[in-house]
Amino acid sequence: MNRIAFIGGGNMATALIAGMIRHGAQPGGIAVAEPRAEALHELSREYGVATYTDNLDAAEGASILVLAVEPQMLAEVCRGLGAHEVIDYRFVQRLEAEGFVPQP
Repeated sequence: MNRIAFIGGGNMATALIAGMIRHGAQPGGIAVAEPRAEALHELSREYGVATYTDNLDAAEGASILVLAVEPQMLAEVCRGLGAHEVIDYRFVQRLEAEGFVPQP
């Protein structure tokens, strides 16, 4: 089974997860990382997905990462994931080159 991990558990991630499950995705194949405990509890209760407070824990073993974070958080999230080789750092550099992620 392919595993998808959402980094960020706000409105965007919740809407995507709801749609995926409504269209047949299995909750056991979905992980969400979010710093807010109340959001994690609600996602777990409502959709039965695996929840984490640590982005790397959620991303481990995922074949797809969805970066569902506010634009101002994107640089920090990408650097945190890229530094641990969860994602190819060339992806982060490309986002920087295109202006999506401010360069340090």
